[in-house]
Amino acid sequence: MARKAVTVGSISGRKYLPYWGLVLAAGIFEAVVALYLLSRPDITLIAAVLAIGFASMFYGFMEIVAAFEVKNLPSRFDDLSQKAGAAVGRPLDPVGS
Repeated sequence: MARKAVTVGSISGRKYLPYWGLVLAAGIFEAVVALYLLSRPDITLIAAVLAIGFASMFYGFMEIVAAFEVKNLPSRFDDLSQKAGAAVGRPLDPVGS
């Protein structure tokens, strides 16, 4: 069902999507791979386990990156508020006051 949505969506949005042909080709490729995997349940099991494992590793990596970015947000906000306050001629309230 999702493959159908990708292919139909790329064709119907060709006026708005700059690379709609690439999206269409990816949807057709996914449909062919899905049909092949349906005929081979042993490969499907291995592919599912690997996909879940790689997705979990990617999600964990992104969580670590986000944690480092969030850690610096209060100081970055204070710096930006001081610069904005200097631009308007009065100090702005810092974070937490």
